[in-house]
Amino acid sequence: MAGCAVGIGATFVRDHASLRNTFTQGDAVYLKNSTMAEEEIKNSMDSVGFAYHDLGVELSAPTRGTIVWALIREIGVEGVKARICRHNEMTRRVAEQAKQHPHLELALEPTLSICCFRYVHEKADDLNALNKQIHRQLMKHGGNIPSTTMAGDKFVIRPCFLGARTDWHHADDLVNEVIDIGNKLMSNDSSSGRLKTPKQASYDGQTF
Repeated sequence: MAGCAVGIGATFVRDHASLRNTFTQGDAVYLKNSTMAEEEIKNSMDSVGFAYHDLGVELSAPTRGTIVWALIREIGVEGVKARICRHNEMTRRVAEQAKQHPHLELALEPTLSICCFRYVHEKADDLNALNKQIHRQLMKHGGNIPSTTMAGDKFVIRPCFLGARTDWHHADDLVNEVIDIGNKLMSNDSSSGRLKTPKQASYDGQTF
């Protein structure tokens, strides 16, 4: 996408069921694992709303060339190159931190501006459940809002750096918040002297 906006559009149809049957291809893992069941929704980031992604290849045909033209007019070809390179390097920055930190694990080597990693702890019984809780806290606080996916049998956090205003500190902020939330979820319960499991733990940090 060359760091461009995706664009939006709408198409009116007579038969909703026929349209859905034509285009539905199955659940997208990176969307499915980032949302909650209807009864568990507590804020706008817990749901993608109506599944418009099942109703067409693109839903509409926006003039993407105009968006690219406007972007090049604003920052030039070299500016577009620099933005793409910065986003890709930010992904590798996250990957390097995941490799070096004892409580992080790089699940897959970065692809373009996408990185898949997770929080790990030797005393966690269920790392997938733990990382789901970490992601819910990220979404709740709103400072860092990555998607998630499954890398094999591992539930992982999946940042994709694309925004025009995304800068280096955003990569560090995400990693630091994942570590901070994970550490608090796995902290010792001082009252009982036993380790909290992901389901029992709560995060008392402030919004970033």
